[in-house]
Amino acid sequence: VIYPLKLKIEPKDRKYPYESLEDSISEKTVEIEYPKGYSGVMVPKQFMVKEKLYSVTRNIKNSENKIVIDDKVEYLPGFVQGKEYEKIYNSIIKMAKPENYKMMLIKK
Repeated sequence: VIYPLKLKIEPKDRKYPYESLEDSISEKTVEIEYPKGYSGVMVPKQFMVKEKLYSVTRNIKNSENKIVIDDKVEYLPGFVQGKEYEKIYNSIIKMAKPENYKMMLIKK
């Protein structure tokens, strides 16, 4: 659900300072209905990541028959040097952990 953060540039193609002229907000909501007779045991986690060039917020609402996932990505204009870029890139990779997108259902 999370939009690409527009920072995935191959190391050999990167130019520093990295410049982002983005200044926008992207929001997306996904509703997933559970099949009848099932309930959610493991659902994606809520999180907030704030970096120099972006912030990402995920809110999860879990009810008896559905889960609602609200994602918000805010791009900020700015400049980054080499080491900062690595830190930002690593924080993006950490968001790809399975607990941020996997679900497990169980029969009631």
